[in-house]
Order: sequence, then C-alpha cells, then structure tokens
Amino acid sequence: MTEEATSAGRPAAVALVLAADEPDAASGFSGSRYVADVGGSPLLGRVLESVRSWPVDEIVVVVGPDAEEILERVDVTDAIVVVDEGWEEGSASPLRAGMDTVWRESTAPAVVVLPGDVLDVPASVVAALVERWRSVPRSGVAPRYRYAAGWPVVVGRELLPDLLGVEGEVDLPALLASHAGLELVHVDRAAPRRVRTIDDLPLRRR
Repeated sequence: MTEEATSAGRPAAVALVLAADEPDAASGFSGSRYVADVGGSPLLGRVLESVRSWPVDEIVVVVGPDAEEILERVDVTDAIVVVDEGWEEGSASPLRAGMDTVWRESTAPAVVVLPGDVLDVPASVVAALVERWRSVPRSGVAPRYRYAAGWPVVVGRELLPDLLGVEGEVDLPALLASHAGLELVHVDRAAPRRVRTIDDLPLRRR
C-alpha cells in the first residue's frame, strides 16, 4: 500500500477490470478469448499481471458468460470477483456491477477502469493518470497515446452514483466527455494492444 493511502487510512485507488462481454462468434476464438494463450499465460491473466504492478491497492474483476472457464484458468485470488448475471444487456451491465461493488466494498477515491482484453498498460501511465485526476477529481481522465485516446480511464468515487444508472451499450470515455468532462494525458507511446479477435493476439503466426 502506498504511503499516501496508509496515512489517509484508506486505499488510494482501485482497479476495475471488465471481462464480462458477450462472446463474438466472428472473433475466431473457439472458447473465451480471456483465456487465449498470450506468451504462456491466459489473456486475462496477462492483463492482471500488469494491473498488479499499478499504483492501486485493490482489484475488482467482473466476469460474465465465460465466468466458469475464466475462473478455472486465471489466478484471481488477490481480487474481488463479480459475476455479472446481466451481461446480455450490453457493456453497461458489467460496468454497473463493478462500480456497485467498488461503491459498497471499497473506500478508494479513484477507480482505474480497464477492459480485460487490453494488454500491458505500464504502471507509469496509470500513475500519470491518477496524478492528473487529483487536480480534476470531478472529471474522468484518460491517456492520449501517439495516435488516439485509449485505456485505462480514471474516475473519481463521486461519479460512481451517476455511472450506476447507465444502460445498454456504453462507451465510458465518450460518456464522461459529454457529461462529467474528460481530461486527456499525453503519453508518448503507441496505445496498448487490445485483443478483440484472434488476429489481435501478439506474435500470432499468420
């Protein structure tokens, strides 16, 4: 735990990893993409390896239709795991489930939200986002990589009640930009790889 979190008597930040979307038959995966092999580790396991290096004190992972397969293959023993039974509604459902859990079970003032298919986000990027969030706590904060804005997104605890009301399909950065405001932090590197289809896997042989 960070010195700041210890002195304040509560966690400084919590990571919220969303891995509960509907399987896509066009993705090319025969099973859950979250357990696809990435350098000898399941995809979600590799994502969580990065998250464990971040300046966060707690981790919440939301899983959905692939919950059984994921929990058999991925080490989540250091995380709070939420099984979202409403995943068929769209991306708002796991976001709500995760935010509700953070609201009830954590006192962290900042939430770092990441889709569970975004690989290798450096701790330095998260640290820069959280630092920027401290000066604009009522807005969201996201990185702007060399070519486009991306993930993760930092939101403050005071925004959670509003996010608990979202429905359907939700683009979190766009939602924040239109309602609470979205601050962008320039990051001089390409955006981290996001694995949506089998061809997005790193070092995949064609």
